[in-house]
Amino acid sequence: MHPRSSGFTLIEVAIVLTILAMLAGGLLVPLSDSLERSRRNNAEQELREQILPALLGFSASTPDVPHLPCPDCRRNGGGNCPGGGTAGDGEEDRDGDACAVAFGALPWATLGLAATDPWGSRYSYGVFADYADADDDKGVELSDNDPDLYITRGTLADFQYAVQSNGVAAVVLSHGPNHFGAMAGNLDSGGDPILIGNPPASNDDERENLDGDNKFVMRPPADPTLNSSVEEFDDIVVWLSSYRLRGFLVDAGRLP
Repeated sequence: MHPRSSGFTLIEVAIVLTILAMLAGGLLVPLSDSLERSRRNNAEQELREQILPALLGFSASTPDVPHLPCPDCRRNGGGNCPGGGTAGDGEEDRDGDACAVAFGALPWATLGLAATDPWGSRYSYGVFADYADADDDKGVELSDNDPDLYITRGTLADFQYAVQSNGVAAVVLSHGPNHFGAMAGNLDSGGDPILIGNPPASNDDERENLDGDNKFVMRPPADPTLNSSVEEFDDIVVWLSSYRLRGFLVDAGRLP
């Protein structure tokens, strides 16, 4: 008998390629999941360790009455906001001493932060209007009534709109990997903000985080392809308590 040639037959090559493809396919999903977990962790870390401290630092460094920054206007159409500010430029937008809008994008340029979240969208930002007002009779004061912003658990089973936190001074959120409702990281050719499509009508909790009222939803993420009984949700939400804000300003010597 002749010794076998060291070459592979076409059938053997096909078998090897099939096995490699199966192995690669089995690895792609875990790698994708790992990447999304890493991005989510990075977003949560940036929200808590960079953005919230920046809001506190801004409030302590403002002249006259201490106050929070205003949102960057999201409005399309000429890039203009009430008061003459420019939408989507990363700067806070004011109409005199008051905020041009109470809900918009995080004013990343004003705060000296990165422009986008790990998925390339702008963070959204809502603030209790009085706490961001630079008027001497407003701003943050110990004698103020508590802010009316609050956090709920949304439509999650057994916790439907149960209040999670009252007296919230400001809310910052990432719109996650589905980007629904977010402002894109770039502007269009006319310099206007590019607003990514709103969540589907079935995504009540994600729509709640965009309607500009005083209620925001924070709950665990849910993928309807994995659990059809829970609506889709991938927003990442953090908030600044009015008491944390006031305590910080007392320690900084800005409040008595």
